[in-house]
Amino acid sequence: MAKFDGKFLTGIVGPAVYKKYRNMQVVTAKSRLTKKQQTKNTHKAATQFGIASTLAEQFRRDAYGVITDFYDGTMVYRFRTDVQKALRQAFDAQSET
Repeated sequence: MAKFDGKFLTGIVGPAVYKKYRNMQVVTAKSRLTKKQQTKNTHKAATQFGIASTLAEQFRRDAYGVITDFYDGTMVYRFRTDVQKALRQAFDAQSET
């Protein structure tokens, strides 16, 4: 069910997903893959990606005052990749933590 905030629709309507991106209305196709169809490894990889992405974002926010003048657009992706690699190295397979 989509919600209307006065200017934009946000949410799911049928096979379409309505989003607000940079003050524009964006419509994308709804994913056909459900969580039940994901393998354990796919779910694990998606979870690790989400954790790395959130952690990298927090690092960037905390270091904003230092890196403001040195920012480039692809830095976000490179930094998230490095954080994800570091998390994989710190992951203990036996305890899964």
